[in-house]
Amino acid sequence: MLLESYALRIVAVLTLLFSSSCSTLITKTNAPIWPGRRYATSGLGHPFTGIRCEPLYFVGFAMYPPTLPLLPFIVADLPLSGVADVLFLPADIAIDEQKVWYPDRDCGMNFH
Repeated sequence: MLLESYALRIVAVLTLLFSSSCSTLITKTNAPIWPGRRYATSGLGHPFTGIRCEPLYFVGFAMYPPTLPLLPFIVADLPLSGVADVLFLPADIAIDEQKVWYPDRDCGMNFH
């Protein structure tokens, strides 16, 4: 019983660490997805960039076999990114960026 409780705690901590609304943080801060990749274009002024990039990140990680164990965390990250996107919404509306933001180009992953 104690071992099961300990394992559950470890899984919970890992889930929180790997699923911290990172797609929203990546798109709002120009962070790279991983070394050697393009930086994401700033999503400030564009609502819900985290949610819009999440499918691209899922496909990108699914195509790279060493990152397959992270896929469940990406799925768990979706609702957290939704919450973070809603928290960023007032700032996105206030900034009112005029440049068009394309998920295919501006998420930091390009499949072309």
